[in-house]
Parts: sequence; C-alpha cells; structure tokens
Amino acid sequence: MMHFFTKDNLDYLRQIAPGQSAQEITQRFNEHFNLEVTINQIRWCKKNHKISSGFDGHFAKGHKPINAIQKGQHIGISTEFKKGGIGWNRLPVGSERVKSDGYIGVKIEEPNKWKAKHVILWENFYGPVQKGYKLVFLDGNKQNVSLENLVQVTYAEMLLINQHGLINTDPELSKTGVLLATLMNRTFTVKKKKGGKK
Repeated sequence: MMHFFTKDNLDYLRQIAPGQSAQEITQRFNEHFNLEVTINQIRWCKKNHKISSGFDGHFAKGHKPINAIQKGQHIGISTEFKKGGIGWNRLPVGSERVKSDGYIGVKIEEPNKWKAKHVILWENFYGPVQKGYKLVFLDGNKQNVSLENLVQVTYAEMLLINQHGLINTDPELSKTGVLLATLMNRTFTVKKKKGGKK
C-alpha cells in the first residue's frame, strides 16, 4: 500500500537515520507512527529526500566480518588443502586442454606449465620456431594440429595475411595466400631499401 510521507515523517526519518540500517529505520518508523511501511518504501523515501544513514555499502577500514577465519583456524570442510597437497582437479603432465584463444595446450611440467601443442609438434620435427616468426594453420582451424597444416611466417608476413584475409579453409588457397604475403613483404622491403639510398 502506498504511503505519503508527511513533513513529520521526514523529520523523524532524518532524526533516526544516521548509523541505522534500512531495516532498523523501518522498524522504528513503524513503531513510532503505528504504520506498516515497507523497507523498500523507506529506502525510496530516503533516496528521494536525500536522507543519508551514513552507510555506503562498504566496510570501514579495519572492519572484521563476523565469519572471518583467523590465522591457524580451520573450518573443517573437505575443500581445504594441506600445504603441498594436490587438488582433485589437478591435471597430470601430458594433459591437453583448449585455451580461451582456441589453441590446444599441453601440460609439460608441474606445477602448472603449459605449451601450445602445435609448437611442440613443429619443434619435434624442425627445431624451435625462428625468432621473429610464428606458425599459421593453413585451414584456419587452430585445433587441426598436423605438420601438413602448419607453415612458418614472419611477423610482417602475418600482418599482411591478416590485413588481406589470405588464410582460407582450403589449405591450398592459404598456401597461395602465404606466398603472396611473402612476395608483398619482399617488394615492400626492396622499395624501402631503394628509397633509403642516396
């Protein structure tokens, strides 16, 4: 039921609001005026008439919650881990997972060291990826990890590939796109060198 707040109501709210919660204010207000105003009506009234209780929804600096766990205290439930313990969801070395960027990661070392599966595959056959280069999936599918689907390109070539949309779902078309990016990059490099000569 709607309640119209009178001047007396508002004056009383201003008087009792400081340091009180909305629930406490509502209880005192109803007892004082013998009303049944809801807590939401009190909140609405306080907001509309800029009546502050001093609560901003944050704990004061140094405040300790009632349910705070003290140092050395245990809550005695099965989610607690002992120091050096292994969680039930810890994956063993060799496990695979799809990362948020779409690449497949492989756990290579404890406690939590991972490496991209396609990089591991490439390095096993060709050695480390060269500095300034990165691997591209020819069919655009980051989870299709096979040597036939990988090619090594420079960062500059990768930029051109992305700018001109040269990777296709057809690996053969993508190979042509990579060759085109290589040619464009070399042409640009030659022009830059010629332009720099005096």
